[in-house]
Amino acid sequence: MKNKLIITLFASILTTMGLKAQNLPEKFEENGKYGLRINGKIVVPAIYDNVSTLFLVIAKKSNGFDLYNNNLILLDQNIKAYQYFIPMDIFQIITKKNEIKTFNYKGQQIDASKLKIESQKDLFIKNDRAWENYTITDNVVKYYRREYFGKEKYPRMIDYEIIKNGKDARFVNNEKSLQISSFYNHNSIDDFEEIPYPAYTEETLYTPLKHTYIILKVNKKYGVWDFEKRKEIITFQYKRIIPYQNYLSLEKDGLSTFYPNIGIEPKYKKLEPYTGAFARFETPDGKKGWVDRKGKEYFDE
Repeated sequence: MKNKLIITLFASILTTMGLKAQNLPEKFEENGKYGLRINGKIVVPAIYDNVSTLFLVIAKKSNGFDLYNNNLILLDQNIKAYQYFIPMDIFQIITKKNEIKTFNYKGQQIDASKLKIESQKDLFIKNDRAWENYTITDNVVKYYRREYFGKEKYPRMIDYEIIKNGKDARFVNNEKSLQISSFYNHNSIDDFEEIPYPAYTEETLYTPLKHTYIILKVNKKYGVWDFEKRKEIITFQYKRIIPYQNYLSLEKDGLSTFYPNIGIEPKYKKLEPYTGAFARFETPDGKKGWVDRKGKEYFDE
């Protein structure tokens, strides 16, 4: 699925740019090193250990990476790390000055601070669909589902009890109500078939978290409970839990972590929210750096 998404995005990039294959950068090898050319003309000599031309051009050498746009104009040198962040369709680097720079597919630097993972439902407005509404009332999650598969179907309603004595309950969107829209291929079911996996569902906005998670407080400590499976996901031991759409900030004893990206044990004195692929941190002993969404740290030098 991930590979399919990457291929789809790359194809979309090429279409948007209006480039033909022969106008794209092409890597070549010479004496065990790699360079780049366009239309057979060498633009970047073979001085690199490796070259990748997906999205933008990243060229590896012994002391870091160089970044080029698809016209082979140099954007930055000796960068420490980079990531293509698929959900926002952006390319980010950590510079040798320990700064984050963000680029779009054209190689233009952009401000990532206001970017967020958006719903793709506008692409599926003509598909069959279902709406699911969840509301926290007292000690219950009220579930209401309505479907349209060629014709309206009877709604479904279920009440899920929340863990006893739970207080201050919220969904992963930090609200007491949550709506999930799902979209299906036309005529994909009838009265005798099971509902297939949707072509798109807004559940993915919260992945790797689940929309069935709720944050609540028990005995003055916060944790996470899956109301559908009636299962404790994160034990009730934290002073504060803050949801950021698809990850959670867990705080206790003056330290913070992100779940599930970094783990459940707080380790940072300061931890800022992710801006795209990276978040800024400071350890208890004063070391600073960036951490990615898999928990890999890049310390300032």
